Amino acid sequence: MSAIRIESVVKKFGNQAAALKGVSLEIPDGEILALIGESGSGKTTLLRILAGLELPDAGIIEIGDQEVANDHTFVEAQHREIGLVFQDYALFPHMSAEENIAFGLHSWTAAQRQNRIQEVLELVGLSQMATRYPHQLSGGQQQRVALARALAPKPRMLLLDEPFSNLDTVLKDQVREDVRKIIKQSGLTAILVTHDIQDALSTADRIALLKDGTLQQLDTPVNLYNCPQNPYVAAFFGKINLIPARYQEGKIFTELISFPVNTAPNRLEGLLCVRPRQIKLVADTSGFPAEVIAREYQGDQLQFKVKTQSQYLWCQTHQEPIALGQQVRLRIEIEEPYLLKSD
Repeated sequence: MSAIRIESVVKKFGNQAAALKGVSLEIPDGEILALIGESGSGKTTLLRILAGLELPDAGIIEIGDQEVANDHTFVEAQHREIGLVFQDYALFPHMSAEENIAFGLHSWTAAQRQNRIQEVLELVGLSQMATRYPHQLSGGQQQRVALARALAPKPRMLLLDEPFSNLDTVLKDQVREDVRKIIKQSGLTAILVTHDIQDALSTADRIALLKDGTLQQLDTPVNLYNCPQNPYVAAFFGKINLIPARYQEGKIFTELISFPVNTAPNRLEGLLCVRPRQIKLVADTSGFPAEVIAREYQGDQLQFKVKTQSQYLWCQTHQEPIALGQQVRLRIEIEEPYLLKSD
């Protein structure tokens, strides 16, 4: 059963181009979905429509077995049973962690409220910090308090708006892992809006990539990375080389080189998707020649751009430093090739 169904949703703001142009997707119970895209892609607008903070101009929003927005129905945000985690956490500075969590439990009895506060504090690993105020907590701890507050009323789903954007790089990895674990333990369906590729890849079960108000692809992180549906999706998740190619009798043929593959590609002709890590330096003449024209040092690896006889390519190595202008030979190594349409 789908926890959330979004059907042909359209949203316009004034005379501007539509922010959402007929977006449709379904999210099953217990899934974490990431909405990702560039600024202006429509991801935040879609989140606000789900939350009941914006009214769609057309389409249907269904949560569980209830239609909360359609041509003649609109359920207000406070009646949708949704937990919200905001980008800036929105904690009340004059309230302790437990008081912040209790804010949404006014209709509960004192005993019920206290039991639930202890449950969610334990769930987010902050039982010993119940009486601390936001300024006494680290960024990661503040975020967990905000998550606990959203979970406390036992919502039907959880919406998170750029939840990791205020965290430094060192802290992000651990907090992402913690948040995913907490959401999975709660059993909730969650939608995460982010512009950060790593947030989406490491946290979500599936990712919906939006561009200019349209859904480009909805898939698992692995499939989005390895089997993109168009060049935009391919490039969004990291540097990609798109090489004209055809498949015949167990081999891939390109202008640069031909090589055997273990598996037949998804089509016989098109653009071969090659990530930088799939192009290897070789010491002999078996590879195709190229000249290094740019470098990007990335700590544990080096990405470098080369010029071949027919196009430019991005490659990757863990080997010795590569000099600008250096002549190199390269080999493409792909076990399961994937071809995009070339038109």
